[in-house]
Amino acid sequence: MSGVVDATISGPGVNARNRVRFFASLISALVLHSTAAIAEPIAYTAVGDKLARLDLATGQLFPVGTFGSISNTPFLDVEGMAFDDKGRLYAVDDTTETLMIVNIGSGRAEALSGIYGLGLQNQGTGGNLNQLDFGLAFTCNGDLWLSSDSVGKLWRVNQGSGSTSLVGSTGPKISGLAAYGDELYGIGVGDDEGLYRINTDSGQATLIGRLQLGYTFYDAGLDFDADGNLWAVLDFNPPPAGQPQVERVSEIVRLNVDTGAASAPTRVQGDNSIEIEALAIAPTACPDGNIEVAVEVPATGRGALGLMLLLIAGLGMALVGRRP
Repeated sequence: MSGVVDATISGPGVNARNRVRFFASLISALVLHSTAAIAEPIAYTAVGDKLARLDLATGQLFPVGTFGSISNTPFLDVEGMAFDDKGRLYAVDDTTETLMIVNIGSGRAEALSGIYGLGLQNQGTGGNLNQLDFGLAFTCNGDLWLSSDSVGKLWRVNQGSGSTSLVGSTGPKISGLAAYGDELYGIGVGDDEGLYRINTDSGQATLIGRLQLGYTFYDAGLDFDADGNLWAVLDFNPPPAGQPQVERVSEIVRLNVDTGAASAPTRVQGDNSIEIEALAIAPTACPDGNIEVAVEVPATGRGALGLMLLLIAGLGMALVGRRP
């Protein structure tokens, strides 16, 4: 039948070249599968009033759709984002102070309460937007947590009503939240730049380590991917020291969970006005025991793939040289 490969290799009449082609095709398929498997994940974020997908490897943004509005007030400042264990995308909007579920296919957001349902009106730093600058994360026990970098607080959120209950002061300015199992992590901004572990009983944030980027950022999003890698998006307003005000494009970094150190940054792809500070990648991982550090398998590197192809060629030459 056309398109079907006969994998049977037996009998004295089998041609050596056919064997080479078969094994080469098989190994090539495995190489391609391995290469696809190590591609960086796609995250979700907010750009203005729209949901967007974000390629963490390249920084490329792919707009999905507009969030919509509540009581004729548009969702203009969506910040914290997190997936629950069923794969539903939750988000909070700083403009209307509402918790909502976002359709990842259309971008449309459905508020879980009326306007200002979080119950935090007038607790921010003022201005046109209340400027609470939220972070959002689910822990593995199903609890939903909300942070604010502008007031340095942590709340527990009722997923049904969207209301909040204060846990306590974080101390440092925590902008983004992420969870692995029941461990809650936060990323600090401004003078508190760094990765923190957060006590969910008291709200207190304890420094793990600085990102060591050499410049300051003022808002951030944080999340783990399904393999336990921790990612962050950094937002600059004002921009890094020595750069003009127009230079406000956000960056993507991967963080070491043990030290807080950041990888070399990847700029988000777009014009100079792009600022993102929300990040959601995957539902919270619920492992047994400690975080498993993701290890890059050498066999999937470019050099190793080249060596594998040389070995395939050598195998092919050896098989061709043998008599059938």
